[in-house]
Amino acid sequence: RMETVGLPGAACDLRGTFLIIVGDTKTGTSRAFVDHAGMYKAFYSDSAISTSLLDLAQARGLRRNDLDPETVVEAIRLGGVFDSRTVFRSIAKIARDQIVRLGPDGRTTIEPKPVGGIDQPARTGLLDYFECLAQSLKHERLSADLTGGTDSRTMVALLHYTGVDFETAISGMPDNADIRISTEVARGLGHEHHVTIHNIDQFEDELPDLLHAIDGQGSILDYHRRAQYQQGRKTRGVTVAFGAGSGTFLKDNVWFHEFPFYHRARADLGKLYDYRIEPVRHADRCFVGQYAEASRHQRDRWLRLLQCHQLGSNTQTIDNIVWGLKHAEIEGRGHTNAINCCFGSYDPFADLDLMRLAFHLPRGEHFLELYERRAVSRYAPRVARIHTGEGTTVSAAAGDIARDLGGYWVDKTRRLIRKLGQRVLNRTLFRCNDDPNHPDMLRRLRQSALARHLIQTGKDAGILNPDLDVDTLPVAYLGHCVTLGFLLERLGG
Repeated sequence: RMETVGLPGAACDLRGTFLIIVGDTKTGTSRAFVDHAGMYKAFYSDSAISTSLLDLAQARGLRRNDLDPETVVEAIRLGGVFDSRTVFRSIAKIARDQIVRLGPDGRTTIEPKPVGGIDQPARTGLLDYFECLAQSLKHERLSADLTGGTDSRTMVALLHYTGVDFETAISGMPDNADIRISTEVARGLGHEHHVTIHNIDQFEDELPDLLHAIDGQGSILDYHRRAQYQQGRKTRGVTVAFGAGSGTFLKDNVWFHEFPFYHRARADLGKLYDYRIEPVRHADRCFVGQYAEASRHQRDRWLRLLQCHQLGSNTQTIDNIVWGLKHAEIEGRGHTNAINCCFGSYDPFADLDLMRLAFHLPRGEHFLELYERRAVSRYAPRVARIHTGEGTTVSAAAGDIARDLGGYWVDKTRRLIRKLGQRVLNRTLFRCNDDPNHPDMLRRLRQSALARHLIQTGKDAGILNPDLDVDTLPVAYLGHCVTLGFLLERLGG
């Protein structure tokens, strides 16, 4: 294929979550690229390509003064750096539309990868995509996430219908409703279901290895349970794990802050930032010096950045931004960690083909989750009437939809009030009572000698406010501040 269309054209035919490096022994040139959704996180500097941000920083001899205050602040306040930048000025992520060329002179240059955006026409239908996917999974041991929600049930229904041999899995606490619901769905489809209960007995002892595994990015609070979940899969011989986080784009959840105005020509970017990018802000006194200055101007910087992602309507712009920036970073980092430590990891709904399909669906298909209802009712009717964690079915039958209207509006009202509480009161109302994480993990992290030491490292480096109290540090920032301290210790200086 490369002989006829060249590497950029051939690269556009691939699917999955991946980093591929193609070496030319004749010229001494290597070219690297990632998947078209930018889910896999790989990095490059002016002279190297790496799967590890910290390894690349250490190889280049970077020190603390090589950090970029703007992106360090973003990593803590937003939970990640949502574009191709990193916390280092001289290191970037390989973007989904780039090919990074490492020449024989040891220098990197950038070539375009012509994958296009999500606004281009979809090239496949939902069932066609999964039928093709099923052929690729014949020799893999597959484990599919199955929660109490609609998205994972839609994915599992399609895998089941296309004849894929797979187990289902979930992690959480024993009394989680998601565990009860997913067990019922797996039983209805006849698939083996594995439940991993979050265990924190060795939490403090596990922290150093887990901090290494997340590579100086993200929050240890997000990763601890996931690491146990993935290790269980690895022990069972799983070679590929599937998630369904991007199935949310088949619904109207990401647009809901614009409800009911889904037909405006342009999105309100300020509202998008306030409700979707950073709904809760406690960072005013977290930073000092140039980092405090960067924090004060973060929202303005982001509004300028978002201008470049405007598309034809408000909902299309929201899809483009949330998928291409926030979702690719937060969800992508989870898939990258799994790939680097355990096995293949993939979200089919994040693939560019299915994102285009979701992007071009009539808006009415997103409402009441009608598109997913039709898929589950057609491909796995036995489990369509099992209630989700939101209290509604996934059935497309008119009677079921009518009965679900009350539950649907209760869920949407709760989501709206939660967003308004975040925006107006700066706190989250209606907190989830079904948290899959162990209820004592937060206290254990705050009391951990290592966590306290690493946060002190951030203070000593002139980044975090010396008056910051570990016991009252907002949960949204706590895990990221611990990770920052680990990164600083790895750098030194």
